[in-house]
Amino acid sequence: MKKKKIKQLKLFGDGQPLRELMYVDDLAEAIIHFMKIKSIESLINIGSGYEKKIKFYVNKINKLIDGINIEIKFDNNLKMNGTKRKILDCSLAKKYGWKPKYSFEFGLQKTYEYFLKNIVT
Repeated sequence: MKKKKIKQLKLFGDGQPLRELMYVDDLAEAIIHFMKIKSIESLINIGSGYEKKIKFYVNKINKLIDGINIEIKFDNNLKMNGTKRKILDCSLAKKYGWKPKYSFEFGLQKTYEYFLKNIVT
């Protein structure tokens, strides 16, 4: 966005819906964990258990990219909020000994570092 000199970013809705995010390394480790154990379950939800408002995530990202000076506007007229909540019940995964290791903040920082190193040229 800095390269394209974008000054404003419009996001759908009002930022109030809740979303669960998960760092990719947690997912990879969960897959390996469940490949190694025996379970009678045919479906096991994997998630972070960390649920926040979209607006919260936007503010965290905005702080991380401090200095780019992009105005973020939520536009409920552009598109509606969508589903109010998206979080998985991961109690079965915990029963089988798996839980996420990485915090949202760690995953966000690592993702941003990867983006700067590999995507931004």
